[in-house]
Amino acid sequence: MDVWKYKTIPIYRLYHVDIDEHLYTASVEEKNELITSGWLDEGIGWYAPEKTEEPVYRLYHANQNTHFYTKNQTELDQLLANGWIMEGISFYSAPSEGKPIHRLYGPSRKGGTHHFTEN
Repeated sequence: MDVWKYKTIPIYRLYHVDIDEHLYTASVEEKNELITSGWLDEGIGWYAPEKTEEPVYRLYHANQNTHFYTKNQTELDQLLANGWIMEGISFYSAPSEGKPIHRLYGPSRKGGTHHFTEN
């Protein structure tokens, strides 16, 4: 059993078939709004700390119609310089406690997407 020193919240995972993308949000309101607009509810992806000093930012690229998540400041700056739009803090990362969240890349006909999972 993981022992967290942080209060945790669920991170919801949604999927949209038409654009072949997963989206992650801590907001129940956003999750419900996306479901009404065609996103599939895939349940809780993982539990994250409610707040820490390590924010994970969500960015959007209109030409690619995709979202991306990062907590790395250098990567964030590079993405913003290349046309990505900052959507703000999506959730927070635990500095070292808990299970790691893995980022995977899957190339596809539409240019590829990233997937995040604790499994």
